This record gives sequence, C-alpha cells and structure tokens, in this order.
Amino acid sequence: MNNCQQQLTANNTVSVNASFQLSDRATVQPTNRQIVFIDSQVTDYQTLVAGVVANVDVAVLDRTRDGIEQITAVLSQKPYSTVHIVSHGSPGCLYLGNTQFSLDTLTKYQNELKQWFSSFLVPRSSLLIYGCNVAAGDAGEEFITKLHDITGAEIAASTTRIGHVDLGGNWELDVTTGLDKPQLAFTENLQNSYIHVLADIFTDNFDGNTTGGTGSWTVNPNGTDTATGDLTGQWAIGDPVPHNRGTIAPAQIEANSLLNALITGLTATNTNTDVDGFTTIHSPNFTLPSSNFNSIDVSWNYYHAVTGGATDPLRVDLVRTSDNTVLSTLFNQDPASVQTAAWTPFSASLDSFAGETTYLRFTATDGGTASILEAGIDDVSVTYTTELNLDSDGSSGANSGNYAISSLNGASVNIADSDAAWDGANNINNLTLDISGLEDGADEILTIGGTNFPLNTD
Repeated sequence: MNNCQQQLTANNTVSVNASFQLSDRATVQPTNRQIVFIDSQVTDYQTLVAGVVANVDVAVLDRTRDGIEQITAVLSQKPYSTVHIVSHGSPGCLYLGNTQFSLDTLTKYQNELKQWFSSFLVPRSSLLIYGCNVAAGDAGEEFITKLHDITGAEIAASTTRIGHVDLGGNWELDVTTGLDKPQLAFTENLQNSYIHVLADIFTDNFDGNTTGGTGSWTVNPNGTDTATGDLTGQWAIGDPVPHNRGTIAPAQIEANSLLNALITGLTATNTNTDVDGFTTIHSPNFTLPSSNFNSIDVSWNYYHAVTGGATDPLRVDLVRTSDNTVLSTLFNQDPASVQTAAWTPFSASLDSFAGETTYLRFTATDGGTASILEAGIDDVSVTYTTELNLDSDGSSGANSGNYAISSLNGASVNIADSDAAWDGANNINNLTLDISGLEDGADEILTIGGTNFPLNTD
C-alpha cells in the first residue's frame, strides 16, 4: 500500500488508514509482544479499545478497506507473538473491513496468512478470534482447522456469542487447537461492562453505522435500469427533503433514524420528480449462518408513497451472490389507492436460507406516466439468535430434571423434546425451572406442547 500514514495515540492505538510504522514499547520483549485488531464496524469499538489490558498494542481497522490487507500491513512492520482479532462473526466467518473472511476466501488470502506467522511473527505464535459463533458447527470447525493449517499458529475461537452475558454472550474462547487457557486481551472490567455482542450479520442505517457485509451498495447493478438519475428517481443514499405531491401528503419524509436514508429522487422537492421507469440497488453481500442458530431474521423500515390505481410496486428480493438467483421475494407491495409516506417496519425470517451467501435487492417501479411513486428504506438489519441446549452432548433432549437458567435475553432454551430420556420411557416425571432476571415476565414465556405460558408472577 502506498502513501504511508501513521496515526498513533498516547496508548499506542493505531487507526489503520494505510501502512505505517508501529513504535516499540520498551517494556515488551519480541517474544511476548501482543496486538489487538478491532474492526471499526463493531458496536462501540472505542470502549473495546479503552478496555485492552496493559502492554498490548491496538490497531483499529478501516471499515472501507480490505481487513486482511490492513492486518498484513501492520504485521509486516515488527513481530508479534500473539494476535487478537475482534469483529462481527458467524459460523466459519469474520467480517473484517470491507472483507468477508471465510471458508470461501481462505484460499484467496493464504499467501498473506502465511506471512503473518512465518515471515513476520516469532515461533509458537497464537491467534485469538473474538467473533460470535465463529467456531460453531461444521463450518466453524473446518474454518478453524484450515486457518491453523495455513498459518501454523495455535487458534482460539468461540462457538457461542462474544459479549455481555445479559445478551446471551460470554468471553470464553472455547475451541482451541492447542492453547490450554487463552489469555484474553481485555480487562475484567471491560468484559463486565461492554453491553453488546458481536453477532450481527449485516446492518446499515445509512449514516456510517454499518456492520458486516462485503462490498458496497450498488445502484443499477445490471446496467438495465430506466431510472438512472436523480430527476428520474434513482435510488440514492442521502438526507431526504420532505415534500408533498398533490394528494400524496407527504410524499417524501425525513430519515427514520439519524440523518440519511436510502431514497428515490434524493434532491426532489415539491416538483414533478418521482420514479420514472424502474430503479434497482443491491446491498453488500452477507453470509447466513449454516448451523447453531435459533433464528435468522431480516428487517428494515420503509415508506412507499403512490397515487395508486397503477402498477407502482416496491419489491425486495433475497438473491444468491454466486449466480444472482432470487431465493425469495421478501416484500412486494403495490397499493391500489393513494398511500402517503410513513415509516413502517417490516421483518421476515431467513431460516430457510441458512448457509447461503446473499444480498438484498430493492426495486421501485413506476408503471404509468400518470402515476407517482416515491420510496425510502432505512435501518436494514440481518441478525441471528443462537439456541441454547441444557444437556452436555449438544442434542435438544435433556438428561436431568433440574436446571437453573439466568438472564437469557433474546435466546431460547430447548429443555426437552422427543429424545429426552429420563426414565427409560421418554417420560418427564419431574422438572424444576429456576428462572431469574426477568424483564417483566410477559415477554418471557415457557412453551409446553406448543402452548405458551408467560412467566409473569401476577
């Protein structure tokens, strides 16, 4: 990389905007020198930076550039015995800068990975990965094994969420290739006070707060759109200008959150400017977890302002990245009468597409010259929750009648199903649940035989 630029703070934190020199610390010897790479897409990454233990260097990865290349540039400057990487993750996958580091890209980056731990690092190096569920399932196991084989370093990663316990997380790197007890790079105070987890697959509020995903939003991806500029209502990211259009009052409104949104006809005011033809845009690519999840969900907020009576649909497709096959039309709305602009939430399950690498495609189509269509999208989010099992062998059946469960926000627990064997006849004779940390007892439920029982005590 050219145009070298160094940005060091007093506590030896580096913001990676290009290649640079890292200064040595007099108190740290080459044989035990450590560095933490923290992806700037991670929620509240500044708190993580502040919570790194003493005598460990920190580098913050630029979200707009290749994360692997950034790490390689830093490690080329001096040797480190231990490298820590903090980013959002999913089984067999890390999101580093604008790069998806996964089973599919290991071969692409193997030359850089070999440099990390042979040319630049001292013998007996280790790589600690802080990303939710990275080591989970077959994909996670294969990823960790291949990463160890390519780098020669001992690897530690997690099969569960990394982060606060009240969000279903922990700070345990429970899968290793040879490390007896990995020494974490974060203070105990940070582990207790960081109130987030590192499990988002892809989120974007169009105000620079993006997590996960690779690549960027791409307008007119196939070059076939007929609405190809602002005056014809092409999709654009920016600050909406609220205005009315005759009976459509309002036709365009402020962003749902913060300043910007994805909208048609960005600078359109109260003129005859709306979608004229059709405009498409697709999101960055993201990989859905293939296993060890309870649910995978996508959500966004939208408005869809139309005169009605024509064919003016707003459509969202989930598309496979490798061959551009539409896996599902998640949303397809075509109002028959006047509909004004109002932010409306939408969500859908993506469970059926586990393991797929995909993107979202948004299409707005004006079906008639006399009709008006303006649309907006904000707060796009693809997330997943993990399923917790109470037995030790990973199946959903329990083999004991008493458990204590505490503070499982956003997670579900399989206590027993048809493979439970407590008395030899698959009958559950006695079961005691001690559940604490309830928010209000109404949102938390116990499901028995498909019937839900709220856990409120009223």
